[in-house]
Amino acid sequence: MNNVELAKQKYEMISWVLDERQKRLVVAAEAKTLGRGGITKISNVTGIASITIHTGIKELKDKSSENVDLLSGKTRRIGGGRKKLLETTPIILEDLKKLVEPTTRGDPESPLL
Repeated sequence: MNNVELAKQKYEMISWVLDERQKRLVVAAEAKTLGRGGITKISNVTGIASITIHTGIKELKDKSSENVDLLSGKTRRIGGGRKKLLETTPIILEDLKKLVEPTTRGDPESPLL
């Protein structure tokens, strides 16, 4: 059994319990141990994008305080992740009210609005 198959088996055994950051670090470590072409091989067997593996390798190299802060249970850096819909589209509530208003029955102040 070659190293790529072993890496695939290890990943399949533990991936169910890992969060996205931990998965990134595990596959990055596996890719580094494989050497040249390891990123592509691991990306193919795990389905994780090569850019994600590159990010994991950078995180493994950079042991700064920013990465240590992530060890406190957070998966993403502050400000990471999807923005709230009201931040990206502030007029959405008005638009929704315009859609619902023509079909509102009875008291327009009703909580059913």
